[in-house]
Amino acid sequence: MKNRYILLLFTLFFVVTGSVAQDGAVIVSGTVYDKAGNNETFPGVNIICRDAKTQKRIRGTASDLEGGFSIKVPVGSELVFTYVSYKPTIYKVKKSVSGISIFLEENINEVQETVIVGQRRVSKANLTASATVIDAKELADTPVPNIMNLLQGRVAGMDIQMNNGLPGASGTYNIRGVSDISLVGNNDSGWDLASSAPLFVVDGIPQTDVEDYNAEGLISGSGVSPISNIPVEDIANIQILKDAAATSLYGSAGAYGVILIETKKGDSPKPRVTYSGNFTISTPPSLREVAIGNAERNLLKWQILNNDTSQLYHGYQDIMFMPAVSDSLNPYFNNNTDWQDQFYRVTYNQSHNISFSGGDNLFNYKVNGNYYTEKGIVKNTDFNRYALTGNMNYTSPNSKFTIGVDMKVGFTDNSTGSGNAVSQSGVASGASASSLLPPPSLYSASVAALQVFGVENSTVKSNYSATVNLGYALPFDIKWRGTFNYSYNSTDQEKFTPAILSDSKYSAIAYNYNSNESKVYIDTHVSRTFDLKYVMLGLTTGIRYNSRTSTGNSITYTGLPNDYIIGPVGHGKSEGSATVSQNQSTFSFMFAPNFKIKTKDSFKAGGDKYIFDPTISPELSSVYGTRTKWNINPSLGFRWNIGYESFMDRFTWLDNMSFRLTWGQVVKYKATRYDVFGTYDIDPGNTYNGESYIPIYCCPIKLSKGIICIARLLIFSGRVSF
Repeated sequence: MKNRYILLLFTLFFVVTGSVAQDGAVIVSGTVYDKAGNNETFPGVNIICRDAKTQKRIRGTASDLEGGFSIKVPVGSELVFTYVSYKPTIYKVKKSVSGISIFLEENINEVQETVIVGQRRVSKANLTASATVIDAKELADTPVPNIMNLLQGRVAGMDIQMNNGLPGASGTYNIRGVSDISLVGNNDSGWDLASSAPLFVVDGIPQTDVEDYNAEGLISGSGVSPISNIPVEDIANIQILKDAAATSLYGSAGAYGVILIETKKGDSPKPRVTYSGNFTISTPPSLREVAIGNAERNLLKWQILNNDTSQLYHGYQDIMFMPAVSDSLNPYFNNNTDWQDQFYRVTYNQSHNISFSGGDNLFNYKVNGNYYTEKGIVKNTDFNRYALTGNMNYTSPNSKFTIGVDMKVGFTDNSTGSGNAVSQSGVASGASASSLLPPPSLYSASVAALQVFGVENSTVKSNYSATVNLGYALPFDIKWRGTFNYSYNSTDQEKFTPAILSDSKYSAIAYNYNSNESKVYIDTHVSRTFDLKYVMLGLTTGIRYNSRTSTGNSITYTGLPNDYIIGPVGHGKSEGSATVSQNQSTFSFMFAPNFKIKTKDSFKAGGDKYIFDPTISPELSSVYGTRTKWNINPSLGFRWNIGYESFMDRFTWLDNMSFRLTWGQVVKYKATRYDVFGTYDIDPGNTYNGESYIPIYCCPIKLSKGIICIARLLIFSGRVSF
């Protein structure tokens, strides 16, 4: 009996030993270090075990707070160590080992080497489209209310014009000369120049910049850009997509180009608090030299006497009837007021930014708060911004599941005063006032001069945005990613003109405009890479849905009894519109294959030899009409990395050379929902046979043929890059 137990124990021992040997699993342990950090340990590094032949993932883990790790893996497999902004390191498992050291090297050019095109992040060496990347380091330590001001002169083919110097105001942006000369509006409200502004995409979410421009080139409404809510300190990089091969995936909204803005994420293994502050002084530019006081009086006399040739001594008679010129002893006309000094000022501005960030490759977080205030050099103008942003990202140890949450809250308060420089109205018209007049006061000088101090014109904007990004690795190496966003924007504009400055029979005028807008944005797509015999095929396809609902109303109070009571009281009356609600939605598909011709060697810049990118983005919108077919936005892109060819080895002085050829078509519909469905004329005086009726004020466009207001942009470009 005893021998039987001994035999059984030996049998179990060999069975267990045989199973372990068959599995071939060993334990690998060690420590991860930062190569550039004086051998500082590296916590939170993502460690993936994969099959060396099939590249199939087996299991994963992460380094602990001291950078250490221990993982059970099969012999012959590979351990891949990855971290954000660091080059991946591969360790081949040959046997059980402990105490190994893994050093990660920072990838300094990671951001510059990749560009986002649609839903794909593409290496610049494989990019067929035209794009420019501006790194955050190029924009650092430059406090501005609008980050677009910093891009002037930095991007080839992009023209930025600031039409006025109001703090926080938006300018006009034009990429490669693609613009629109269409007019919108009517004879009653005036004609506005349609916007040719590119599409802004902030962290994957489209943002509406300005809509239209008036005849003077100024923005209709408040003119405060939503991009003004983004502080410079929170920007990781800005990417400008120029041609249709890059913008067609964004549909008609990207007809005039696309500007992508990525904000920073947490990238510090240990919690980090960062503060930056700026204090600046703004001074008026060199102004024109003017003759004031007695010099102006003598100049006026000289002009009258030397230019009036109608009859003898007539000039002297003119001077006698001009008290401002002849009566030099009158204290009202005996002044030397420098009106430029009355309008302009030296201002002291400041900005403060504080952030709290941390995390690793698996989990990171960042919270950023910003305060910015700027006073305009023209009195009674200023801009204030309060911004709070936060994001959190998590990736499972096996990299199969990712989730990211992004929250943004922004408030802007902008005072614009009265008038503008382009049309020489309001404040600007007072620049030509005579220096002989006394300084501005309630009972003297010109109305235009008083408008600098008396007219109140302020716009308060509130922006709220919440985004959830999800990703999951499906079976058959299919990757799914979805972006879900909800945003709410509110605008409140108030303008008050005192009685002394109004043209309404010396009664004050008050104006109020309020609008609320909510948006829903959904973008979901799947991608997979097929390793074929001669071609590496990448396929990305998905859908996009964008809905916008807005309400707005405006009211004007006239005939107010005094400057302190605002409302329809006494003889005052109100004129305005009832609350107007409208909605608009867009639905589109996206299909973007990517072909890479296989070669024996890899391109020295990290790309491939031949790349071909055809894309198509069919789109439907509520402004197309009920019978309008899909709006197809196709594009083709080809790139030949000539530097990979063997005959280029003889040119040792040439580091790289490539050839790109792109073609694309984007259809921009200029119609509105009013063009599709028409509008009604709501007037109590509309009666027929004693009965009230509501006639159609504007007839809709014929729906049988769809909307015919089309701006078709064909973009063909070829380029050789050295």
